[in-house]
Amino acid sequence: MASNAAVHRPTHFASQYLTMRDGVKLAVDVHFPDSWKRDGDDSPLPTLILQTRYNRNRVLHFPFNYIGLFGDVPRATFTVTFAKFIRTFVPAGYVVVAVDVRGTGASYGNRTTDLSSVEVDDYKEVLDWVRQQHWYNGRVGAAGVSYDGLAAGLLASHGGVDAVGMMFSPIQFTEDLLAPGGVLSTAFLRTYTIFTRAHEQDRRVTPEEFPLTFSFSFFFRYVFGKVVAIPGHDKSEAVAQHSANWDVVEKIGDFDGFASTMKVTDGAKEVPVGSVGFTDAVFAKLAQSNVSITTYAGYWDHASFRSSLRLHQEVGGSGRVRVVAGPWAHGGLTCFTPHSPGHGTSFPLHQDLLHFFDCHLKGKCDALQRHKETFHYFRMGDEKWIGSMDFPPQSSTWQTYYMSASNGLISNPISEYEASTISHKVSNRSSSGFASRWNLMGHIMRYPVTYPDRLEQTDNMLTFTTQPLASDLRVAGSALVNITLEANDGLEQSNMVVFAYLEDIDPLAARIHYVSEAILKLGHDVVERNPAVGSWDSVSRTYTSDNFQEPRGAVLAELSMIPVAYTFARGHLIRLSFAGADSDNFDLSSIKNLASNWKVHIGSAVLKLPVS
Repeated sequence: MASNAAVHRPTHFASQYLTMRDGVKLAVDVHFPDSWKRDGDDSPLPTLILQTRYNRNRVLHFPFNYIGLFGDVPRATFTVTFAKFIRTFVPAGYVVVAVDVRGTGASYGNRTTDLSSVEVDDYKEVLDWVRQQHWYNGRVGAAGVSYDGLAAGLLASHGGVDAVGMMFSPIQFTEDLLAPGGVLSTAFLRTYTIFTRAHEQDRRVTPEEFPLTFSFSFFFRYVFGKVVAIPGHDKSEAVAQHSANWDVVEKIGDFDGFASTMKVTDGAKEVPVGSVGFTDAVFAKLAQSNVSITTYAGYWDHASFRSSLRLHQEVGGSGRVRVVAGPWAHGGLTCFTPHSPGHGTSFPLHQDLLHFFDCHLKGKCDALQRHKETFHYFRMGDEKWIGSMDFPPQSSTWQTYYMSASNGLISNPISEYEASTISHKVSNRSSSGFASRWNLMGHIMRYPVTYPDRLEQTDNMLTFTTQPLASDLRVAGSALVNITLEANDGLEQSNMVVFAYLEDIDPLAARIHYVSEAILKLGHDVVERNPAVGSWDSVSRTYTSDNFQEPRGAVLAELSMIPVAYTFARGHLIRLSFAGADSDNFDLSSIKNLASNWKVHIGSAVLKLPVS
């Protein structure tokens, strides 16, 4: 890498509009290595396409446009969204094409929904344009974080893309982000709307809209300005067209618990939200293509690890999909493990991605071969990186604990004689906190996702705890929880929502660490089960009205927790906690007849951990 950096010094870029088939113009920046053409070398280069709905480039305020930023040479603009990509890839000998997707940034048009079929067709036109350029050498990749990673994957579904890097991208939009377990994630929905509207309107997010951190507020007030216009063009008309963009909260904020009724407008049609983005047809196209994919996921980032595992399973395990997972929040901006001294990320995400693209676009695979396993994941607790061809490892077995009437987790099944019920009053104060896995905009603010108050939440939850462990217990995969609940409010029909948390009690530090969770609105039937130990899809639901039965009497809740890799240390205790609310992240006020008292049937209540 040092030799590449010596040859390809700072970058320069050219900007223009690309006109799509319907006349909408997209703003594009093309970034070149500084030595390209200026030093007489204009040989074609591999190309990386980056498409964003978060503004491709911003104006730098005085004096930062004269002194440079983060070690960069002085310049009038700064690519906030793509800075790490450009600083990693362009000096290494890549052309980077950065695009504002329609209805955002300096691009024209409007948005009827995210990832609409019209927008996805734009991706193909951008690719076709790249192929016609004199600087294109016939090898092309696409990448991005979050939404931009989804755009990269959808571009590849058109064919003709050699490699894709998807970082912290929610593949299954409904289950992994918007409505896990059939419950609307208002923490995500409201803040996502605030931030996307601000970007589309080319303005700052205000403290009145969201509790900004000092650093974020400072940079977007005094350092970063508005989106960069295309030279010779007035962007005001383009930004004005964005006022017709869809309002996410208005469109799906009244979600009634059924994915089939969560509608968006795609073109002129009202369609279920699950029919845009990564559909079964997209998975099939990717599986049939020759594209290689690396996907990055964080244990504290909504359900992005589950999304990565889903992508690996759907596209095929032939080695074309590589999964890297670590204890990261959204975008890898912060990191947390029980033993980490701070919240910074030491893993070189973009450098690792460069090794991947060097292999698939340049044929230089030496660095990537050091991590040739399909899965590269960090196991918290013993703080160790693991390479494996499978996740969970094929040698995994179930470690089963049974819930007892004395609130224990025990190794032996409960006898019929011992089976009983426990009453629990639901607390509306129960919460996993503001800085949770679901509040992705808080992640962008670099709020550390540490779940510091699990001990304080004890009185708001129903808890079951093991005895101190006699030896380390290494978990990899999705834990399973089976618990039978019955509304105890005296009504014939009562809805119930259960939040289940897997936790690690450290008796010496007097701390309780959050490990994983599952969410479910009871009544959604299981339509398929995967018997593989620890599989991310151990239980599958459609979350449609066709597969829903209003709870009556005792109802079995089968919960598959978000996958994780974690070591419970010898002497620690495992705790399983249940709550009927997560007040900072999920608004349950629209759910009618929500039970405030539970009767928990102990005889069939189990926790199964995938251990290796």
